[in-house]
Amino acid sequence: MTKNMKITKALNKYGMSNFKLFILEYTNADNLIKREQYWIDILKPEYNTNTVAGNTKGYIHTLETRLEIKEKALGRKATNETKEKMRLSRLGYKPSPTVIEKLKAKIYTAEHRANLSKALIGRVFTEEQLKKHTLLWTKLNGIKITIVDTHTKDIENFDSITLAANKLKATRSAIHSCMKKGTLFRKRYQITRNS
Repeated sequence: MTKNMKITKALNKYGMSNFKLFILEYTNADNLIKREQYWIDILKPEYNTNTVAGNTKGYIHTLETRLEIKEKALGRKATNETKEKMRLSRLGYKPSPTVIEKLKAKIYTAEHRANLSKALIGRVFTEEQLKKHTLLWTKLNGIKITIVDTHTKDIENFDSITLAANKLKATRSAIHSCMKKGTLFRKRYQITRNS
């Protein structure tokens, strides 16, 4: 609620103890607007500024409004408690295929990539976080590769460059570079991309 809303002003003036909140009826999402309108018509609530039931699902703000919202958010700092609540609210979140496609199609500017890279410097991931990131990356972008240890003749297959890099305690870019150039990694491992 914003400070200019009628209900907010009344709560501030009269105190929370002078108000009661009731659940009038339980219903499903398909019937929600119809039932909300029914109760608005019957009760004619004093603090409900909208006399017609509705919601903003699917509403797209104008560019002007989005810029205004962005301006208000600049410099706002979340408390540690708020950050923890946000973290907990996202646990188990799985992006939809549409979101994944949009993220894959997004093109970042050089400046944006530099800022992202800078933000990650010094960040330490737990083993669990690394495992989750690796599995997600593998699922989305995994390039299947084979590594041959030229000393022992052992052959290992990996579902992604990331998994191979973790095994060899190397960076993805180092693995990718050797695979691309056809050179031995650490003068020992032959890395090839599987078709």
